Parts: sequence; structure tokens; C-alpha cells
Amino acid sequence: MGQFNLPIAVSNSHVHISEDHFKKLFGQTSFEKTEDIGHPKFFKSNLTVTLSGQKGKLENIKVLFPFRKETLVELNRTHSYLLGINPPLDDGELTDGIVTISTPTGKIEMKKNVIIERRHIEITKDQAEKWKLTNGQFVKVFIDGQRSLTFNQVGVRIVEKINPSFDGRLELDRDEANSAMINQGDIATIIVD
Repeated sequence: MGQFNLPIAVSNSHVHISEDHFKKLFGQTSFEKTEDIGHPKFFKSNLTVTLSGQKGKLENIKVLFPFRKETLVELNRTHSYLLGINPPLDDGELTDGIVTISTPTGKIEMKKNVIIERRHIEITKDQAEKWKLTNGQFVKVFIDGQRSLTFNQVGVRIVEKINPSFDGRLELDRDEANSAMINQGDIATIIVD
């Protein structure tokens, strides 16, 4: 058994967008990068959308770039309740409705690619070799503090290092972070059995 430390990135609900959907929703072909979020590939823009479900809506949801092949809505569990849906973990279709992504310019209805993302660590190929980890493997994560806890079944993702400042991280959604009173940048201990 081995262990190592990684910083924690806390993710709120957000949308990854395809170029086609971007044009439909915003009526433009370009965007402005506004914030590096420490991710190896993605960054925030100044653009937001509204998500609507059968029970309610969420406003000012951030759009991440660069463009993806298909639009993807990533929700935390609390936000899915507010919308009145039950998204699958990681992959699949909604079985209980649709989510509408809208802006003042346009709207798109989503039945698939609306998910709750599995908690995971993102590491570089060099880190994976150093810690003897493989893509898709599961590890445990311990987080110390006033509400310390251990997360099981944390996926391993080996990512291409596009952002030069990226040096691995644990990604949790806002609900998971709140359960342990975790803040952005706190440190997690990764436990490899």
C-alpha cells in the first residue's frame, strides 16, 4: 500500500459545449477566456446559461471551453433535485425528463449527456508511472479536518498535460466537498491498495 498527496479542486455544476450548440445558444463563433481553473484542458469563459427541468431552473451556470464533440451537462446531486431529474453517474440517458439549456438567444433540449460525474483524481502520465497507477483504476482518498472522511471508489484518470501549471488533483463536486467542509486547494491523501 502506498500514498501521496494531491490538492483538491471543487467543481460546481457546469456545461461543456459543442461548437454547434455554442452557435445556437450564443449566436456567435468566438468566446473570451476569463479564468484558468487549474484544469489540464478546460477553462472558464464569461458566458453562462440557464438550466431548466420539470421542477425548477438554475441560472448563471458556467460554460467551460474549449469546445467538445458533444455538449455535456455536469450536475451535483443537489442541483439535480432542484431541476427534478435523476441523472446517471458518468454516462447514460435521463429516464425522467429533459434538461433545457437556454440563453436569451436560443435553447437546446438535452436527454443524454446530463450526468453526475464520478469523483476522480486527474494525474499526468509521469505521475501515474511514479505511483504505479493505471487509467480507470480505483483508489481511496482520505481528507483530514473537522469532518474528516474517506472516499472509496475514486477513479483514476491519466490526462494529457496541456496546461503547464497542472500537477495533478482530486476532483470533487460541491456536494462531496460540503460533506467534509472542504475548500478549494485543500490537500487530500490518496491511498493505493
